[in-house]
Amino acid sequence: MEQIINACRSFRHAACLRLLKETGMRIGEVTRLQFKDFDFERKTVRVMAEKGSRPRELRLGEKLVAMVQQLFARKQSFPTSAAARHYLENTRKILAESNNNPRFLQIHLHSFRHFWGHNGIRSNQRPTLRHEDSRASVHNQHHPLHAAS
Repeated sequence: MEQIINACRSFRHAACLRLLKETGMRIGEVTRLQFKDFDFERKTVRVMAEKGSRPRELRLGEKLVAMVQQLFARKQSFPTSAAARHYLENTRKILAESNNNPRFLQIHLHSFRHFWGHNGIRSNQRPTLRHEDSRASVHNQHHPLHAAS
């Protein structure tokens, strides 16, 4: 995943992919984000729900915070779903050919969401989602669906 992000020539696409990787958001949620949704002091983003889930707040890493701030400073926004999908397809083809590794072709936008869930569970660093109606703060915990495994 990191190789794909680093291979991006477009800053806004790199920021979009890093946001997908670090937060596990859906691409539709990312495309709707605005400057007001980010709290750069607390390093969080407020996500408006998609697919019946509730609004939630997610932590952001230092590098991602800097990228998002730079994106908005450039007066740019995140790419549309179609543009992100098209850009990823082209980038993964280039990487597959240049690295002689066809596994890059198996990576899709939703793969970043799966990577986040799997990686967070393995390392106990997956941030808990804060829902609008709860008073709990963002913190780390095991994913409840995988606690028994």
